[in-house]
Amino acid sequence: MPVSVNAQVTDNSSDPMGEKLFVSGQDGYHTYRIPSVVVTMKGTILAACEGRKDSRSDSGDIDLLVKRSGDNGKTWKLGGSTPEHMVNECEAVELTGGRIMLNMRNYDPSMRYRQTSVSHDGGISWHEQQFDTILIEPICQAAIERFSWPEDYRQNVILFSNPYEAIVFAQLPLKSMNNESKPSRLVV
Repeated sequence: MPVSVNAQVTDNSSDPMGEKLFVSGQDGYHTYRIPSVVVTMKGTILAACEGRKDSRSDSGDIDLLVKRSGDNGKTWKLGGSTPEHMVNECEAVELTGGRIMLNMRNYDPSMRYRQTSVSHDGGISWHEQQFDTILIEPICQAAIERFSWPEDYRQNVILFSNPYEAIVFAQLPLKSMNNESKPSRLVV
């Protein structure tokens, strides 16, 4: 199914308007899934998703893809993809200094931790892909969102949530990252 991140509703129609960024069956991918969108402080729109080459399956030949727009969604360019495999279902969040972090589902069953990768150039390239041993991974989707920026006496807070156990899905806590790297568990 196409994903349109710059959708607008006009008085004449209830249909979304915008460019179809990821269309199944095109550009060498059977299916595009699990979209994520973030708008940076500079106004760059990053649209990420996974491109599944051979089927809709949750495993196989899967790339994490990013398209970026610096003109409010009028034009789009393909950004970089992560340097390592065994990841999918990503969420993007802007860090301080304009860096972008992908927080990714890791589907390597021998390592039950999320993976992260950082871009220093607005999503053009991705580096520093690593396991985050604080963020336990039961191999499922997670959510990450910026809550506040470190300005006007506010803390620098990013919120993260996924099931807390490595295998079962019994708890769904909300964690905060006050320094963008070390989450603490919150009781909500």
